[in-house]
Amino acid sequence: MTAWKGRPTNDGLERPSYEWTDGLERPSYDRMAELFLNYPLFLMGLPILALPILIHLINLLRHRRIKWAAMEFLLAAHRKSNTWIILKQLLLLLLRIMAVAAVVLILAQMLLKEEWQRLLGGITTHHVVLIDDTYSVSDTGGDGKSVLDRAKADALKIGEGAVNARSSQKLTLVRFSRPEKPDINVASVDRGFLTSLRSTIDRIGPSQADTHPEKVLAALDDVLDAPQDEKRIIYLLSDFRAREWDSPKELNDRLTKLNKEGVEVKLVLCAEEEQHPNLTIASLAPRPGTVAAGVPVFMEVSVKNNGTTTARGVSVLLQEDGRTRSPVIIEEIRPGRIETRRFESRFATAGEHRIQASLEKDPVEADNARYSVVDVPVGVPALICDGDPEGTDGKFIGMVLDPGEPVRTGITPQIEQPRFAGTNPLEKYPVIYLCNVERLEPEAVKALEEYVKAGGGLAIFVSEKTNARYANEHLYKNGAGLFPVPLAAEYDLIADRLEQAPDLDVSIEHPVFKIFESLRADDLEQVKIWKYFALAKDWKPDPNSTTKVIAKLRNGAPFAVEKTLGRGRIIMFTTTAAPVWNNWCRNPAFVVTILELQSYLSGPRWAKPTRDVGQPIREALDPTRFAEPYRLVLPDLEETKGRATVQEKALLVEWEETGKAGIYALHLNGRDGKPEVRSFTYNVNPDEGNLALVGAEKLQTRVTAPKTAIVKTGGLSAGAGDATRSSVSEFLLYALIFLLVGEQVLAYSASYHPPIAKGVPA
Repeated sequence: MTAWKGRPTNDGLERPSYEWTDGLERPSYDRMAELFLNYPLFLMGLPILALPILIHLINLLRHRRIKWAAMEFLLAAHRKSNTWIILKQLLLLLLRIMAVAAVVLILAQMLLKEEWQRLLGGITTHHVVLIDDTYSVSDTGGDGKSVLDRAKADALKIGEGAVNARSSQKLTLVRFSRPEKPDINVASVDRGFLTSLRSTIDRIGPSQADTHPEKVLAALDDVLDAPQDEKRIIYLLSDFRAREWDSPKELNDRLTKLNKEGVEVKLVLCAEEEQHPNLTIASLAPRPGTVAAGVPVFMEVSVKNNGTTTARGVSVLLQEDGRTRSPVIIEEIRPGRIETRRFESRFATAGEHRIQASLEKDPVEADNARYSVVDVPVGVPALICDGDPEGTDGKFIGMVLDPGEPVRTGITPQIEQPRFAGTNPLEKYPVIYLCNVERLEPEAVKALEEYVKAGGGLAIFVSEKTNARYANEHLYKNGAGLFPVPLAAEYDLIADRLEQAPDLDVSIEHPVFKIFESLRADDLEQVKIWKYFALAKDWKPDPNSTTKVIAKLRNGAPFAVEKTLGRGRIIMFTTTAAPVWNNWCRNPAFVVTILELQSYLSGPRWAKPTRDVGQPIREALDPTRFAEPYRLVLPDLEETKGRATVQEKALLVEWEETGKAGIYALHLNGRDGKPEVRSFTYNVNPDEGNLALVGAEKLQTRVTAPKTAIVKTGGLSAGAGDATRSSVSEFLLYALIFLLVGEQVLAYSASYHPPIAKGVPA
């Protein structure tokens, strides 16, 4: 008797296999399954091989012997060639048996074991398993398993198949987060290999990295640099998000290159087809503006809805220097949209201050938190270079920047002559103001250009002292200098006594003037401009340049023009800051404009730049200021000590393990006895939180590499051993055609064909 049981195969179907239950030893039919994909059909087809023999015997039995004198002569002649005839008949019988056997083997889908190939050519199969451990694979499906759980299960099945295969096998295991450092590097597979593989896979968890698949494939060049007789198969186990695979040109090029090198690639889809909701903190940073101790600091936090439904009542939890404060509530975030909210912080002391924003739990945890470090100074200096010995314009700007008690802005204005810019360092000033400048020394021009290119902000006010010819030649420089526009001459703005339109027309879309959208409109309407500097008649802003007019006068002439130079910004006003050509400085609109101008030109210089998780810390130290060793406090408050390496007359601090988001604090020993702390802010890439899937059908059309197969998770259930075998059905088909042609030729040769007499109808 036999018992039936289901056996999975590489096409995902259940095949029957046999177990004998009579206690006698029988050959293992599972071994038959290693040779034939449809081995039950092979077993049932074996009796058919006797059919040609049976037909041959029947043909022999149907003839009766009748002695006939005339035939005796013929038989005597026939006996002379009887041996050759029998040989032809036996060959014909053999061809017919082989043809039937070929049909049975084709239907049974015979597979050629790599063990046989190894005996013929010495082939080894190398399995390269790539596991996506970027943080999006922590997404959990309805079965309670994450994408990474499914990928790990598939990786283990590949290893089991390699262990059970009888041919020579190797395996390499690589994680996306560390493609240059394989967890298993070209290891030979033996019976004890599965234990170490399972232990390695169990230790893999979701990282906070966002490594692109193309980078992982590019890192395999050394691993795949193998002998020509090695068969190589890459298994890419991932969630296949749309942002990476919807338009995978670079990936297609890389996969095609691998295929041309003889490498097979299997893309294993480990995510569910349904996209799950996920909220991501996209950014956390102070708004451009003045930051100082005791002065309100405005922060902005942005949250993106990566789901397909509207999120309501989103609560953003906030911490400042470890202390919890009231959360920010976002009423509604529509699918695919980003909502930004502003909140106010106030730091009483100078120095570095830490701010953390976090969301409530959702399918992906890594993008629910974001960190920022704000370096708060005691005060912010502002340099005002006024060419008037009395400092007329500079005084009005200075009174706005520092009005005195009880109003505190945190800004300390410093009024100097223009030559100051050429003889003193400028990098400590976030913003510099130029007023009443007739000429600048060449050193000052060069210093100001370098200052702006390095990220500084420059505000320019013209006056009756402004020399248009000098400014155009040395400061405008055909658009490459400090002045954004060429000047012509002073003009009077003629009063409009009929329409009485406001003298100023500002663009409320620009950050400097956007505040007027919510302030009283009559403040701007009461500003009167009597005189201004007109621009050259033939000047128009180049569409490809960064120069743009952000405010105009009543007659359409530019009032404020902006340009960028390097990493800095320049804004030029065509009138005075003092009440000489206007009454602007006596209007509340002037106070608001100067403060917004200061904020805009300062830029986000107070926030420590954020880094993506995984980027190493490399800090060069001045050996005359610092001594070894150093301490590094990691985000989980674990401390590590190290010694800096000497490189090019500098102490170089290096730390590679930055795979966790948070703030890394480097504690240095100053030779003067004063310690110093430098903070490094690490955040996850918010784009990885987009869980939109490309889908199996769309992926099939996107990936055009010829030897790249797409498999759903669980589709490797037959084990990697099936991947080490090659079907011989195509070879058998050609052999069958050859056998049938040969059978017909031999049958014709072995049969009798009397000649047809000429003139006699056949």
